Amino acid sequence: MPLSIGSPKDFWMGVFYAVIGAAALLISQDYAFGTTARMGPGFFPVIVAVLLVAVGAISILRSLRSKGEPLEPLKLLPVLLVFGAILAFGLLVETAGYLVAGIVLLLLSGAASQYARLNARTLLGAVAFIVITALVFIKGLGVAMPMIGTWQNFF
Repeated sequence: MPLSIGSPKDFWMGVFYAVIGAAALLISQDYAFGTTARMGPGFFPVIVAVLLVAVGAISILRSLRSKGEPLEPLKLLPVLLVFGAILAFGLLVETAGYLVAGIVLLLLSGAASQYARLNARTLLGAVAFIVITALVFIKGLGVAMPMIGTWQNFF
């Protein structure tokens, strides 16, 4: 009996997870793994990579046993908007600061969704999310990122 893919979405998502996990395993080879009591810098990336490969394998196997929907054509605009949002965040975070870069990230990536609507409630939620994450990560955990930028090298 030949193998047939019953659920293309599950199959390709499984391939995606497995490839990302395998790439992460290759990249994290040079990091010391450590032990559970004394974790090295490679411990977390390796564990997450192994889990990604496992989830990918399960998804691929499941796609062979179940029926699912066919794949829809790839919509390029949402992909470009999310990529542009990440790029804008990276370019803005040092000069404009996390607060501005985070808002730009959320608004641009939100524009990629057909369900997102830009209104006062959305803006308030985005601002609240960015302020809370800034307080937790930058102030609370000490992540080395400027909350408010200097704008010196922006123009």
